[in-house]
Amino acid sequence: MKKIHTLLFLLIISWSLNAQLQNNIWMFGDHAGVNFNSGSPVSISGCALNTAEGTASIADVSSGNLLFYTDGVTVFNRNNVAMPNGSGLFGNQSTTQAALIVPIPGNQLQYYVFSIYQLGGVMSYSIVDMTLQSGLGDVLSTAKNIVLHPAVSEKQQAVMKCDGNIWLISHEWGTNKFFADLITSSGISPSVVSSIGTVHAGGSSTNFNSVGQMKLSQQGDKLAVVMRDLGYYELFDFDKSTGVVSNPIDITSGLIAKYGTEFSPDGTKLYCSSCTGGVIYQYDLSAGSASAIAASATLVGSFSNWTSGMQLATDGKIYIAQTVSYTVGYGYLGVINSPNMVGVACNYVSNGVYLGGNKSIIGIPAFMLRTTSPVPPVITASGLTLWSSYVSGNQWYLNGVLIPGATGQTYNMIASGTYTVVINSGGCTVTSEVYVFTSQGIEQSEYENLFKVYPIPSSNVIHVCFQSPTTGVLTIINPLGQMVFSNQLKSTDGETIDLSNTPRGIYFIHIKGDKVNSTKKIILAD
Repeated sequence: MKKIHTLLFLLIISWSLNAQLQNNIWMFGDHAGVNFNSGSPVSISGCALNTAEGTASIADVSSGNLLFYTDGVTVFNRNNVAMPNGSGLFGNQSTTQAALIVPIPGNQLQYYVFSIYQLGGVMSYSIVDMTLQSGLGDVLSTAKNIVLHPAVSEKQQAVMKCDGNIWLISHEWGTNKFFADLITSSGISPSVVSSIGTVHAGGSSTNFNSVGQMKLSQQGDKLAVVMRDLGYYELFDFDKSTGVVSNPIDITSGLIAKYGTEFSPDGTKLYCSSCTGGVIYQYDLSAGSASAIAASATLVGSFSNWTSGMQLATDGKIYIAQTVSYTVGYGYLGVINSPNMVGVACNYVSNGVYLGGNKSIIGIPAFMLRTTSPVPPVITASGLTLWSSYVSGNQWYLNGVLIPGATGQTYNMIASGTYTVVINSGGCTVTSEVYVFTSQGIEQSEYENLFKVYPIPSSNVIHVCFQSPTTGVLTIINPLGQMVFSNQLKSTDGETIDLSNTPRGIYFIHIKGDKVNSTKKIILAD
């Protein structure tokens, strides 16, 4: 029985906000807490913190329920009680990004807590073991306050690689050195050091240039750095494969008391806040040169007092810590509702999230960035030409051996064997399914002829017909490797898919089921 479906775009990109349940509980400021598990921020009570600046919290990866949180000095369990061995960490409540919680790769029950002392102080780590205290967790006595770097700026950021290992990024105080420490199941490896950009030193008061956030884009390829009294923001490339920081760009800014920064989800916009200035600016990173990016500065929001720490949430919105002063908080978080949009269309609202009578000060929780592997490439054939579903980043293989120079979207077969294509996207590598070529012809699988697609080309509707009722999954992928349609097949002999609202071009339809595993190219034309 045929079914009619309207094609819906389901953008698959290298970051996956809705999968990040671990980042859904925020504890910060003057006893403030926010829960994002419903899809929208809801104020929660009970937070034991009363801290001006940076915090970190983590929730269970499968349920989104709170596990523990910290200000870099004390670790509190899910009952809002300090862990027995959780006090006296080497952080400081006056550090911009005072704490960061990172799961130990391959271990679902232990977590690193990284702490930074203020104004160019020590960076250290402790380990929380969730098997202790009847599942409430505690800091291991054998892994507490272990010094990682003796002097760093008040900044730290972490990103999980495609292989599950994690880069921890920090910056040495008094030099221009970035540290990228690789965290694996075996521990923390020696730093990858990138000596590049501005020396972190000085400031309007003692070491004030240590102040300010550091953030990675959600794609994990750009790094923004704020130094409080510097006349510009710094933007770098970051290589998730190697941990190397490179290609500095200085974005000139006249803002005073710089503090917060955050990227839009699509990585094309950078937002920056001024602590005592009470303003939020947007920079268009697609403008081109450093001067063009600086010239794109647009005032998108202002607040009567201070705008400070910024953080992208799992709902795709950016939230801003707001406060009356360093010691007097404010009862709402600000929010940028549409951060991918240009200029004031990003829709900043100062009273964005009511905190239930509790207050934000200048700090906001920090979280590890998680990236996911891209969708595997799909191979289809036209005569002797193989096509990858990705426009770029391809490398073709024959019988598992790299074909030198075969890096285009297409490859013309000249030998029998099994072909695969590997793509590298954002430092993540994935491989297609095998495609078999023989001198008599091409057979992608033994089921090649068990389904047909017509008409080709099509302007509106395509029909998919099976020789016999089929159960499985039907997906359609565009040339960027993005899945644009997916549907479960349940013992059906055909599907009719409406493409009338779909941009014209080449797509790939893939059927993987109990009786077929094959891909065909389709063309949409007027």
